[in-house]
Amino acid sequence: AELAFRRALRKALGAAVRFEAGDLPGTPDAAVDGARLAVFFHGCFWHGCPLHYEAPRRNVAYWRAKLKANRARDRAAVAALRARGWRVVVVWEHDLEGDWVGRVAAEMRRGS
Repeated sequence: AELAFRRALRKALGAAVRFEAGDLPGTPDAAVDGARLAVFFHGCFWHGCPLHYEAPRRNVAYWRAKLKANRARDRAAVAALRARGWRVVVVWEHDLEGDWVGRVAAEMRRGS
């Protein structure tokens, strides 16, 4: 799913997008520097999608804590980026079936 995300984003945005954004808080999956736009790709399981997450039936306490930590880290990353003047778009795994590329492109144009 992440490879499909990267291919589609590169096709839509071209060279403007970079995928090595380790210099930014939270290490976004993609960044468009000129538009100050950070894009995160969230897997429905690992980030607790409100539509599709199903908690595992084993090791319940472990997974509850893991998901809570993931969500807290996600919120902190978004807050830190916004504090630096960046806009953030979250693309969920299930969004790959819709027009998420159009949403990211529109947000990029809005900031340019």
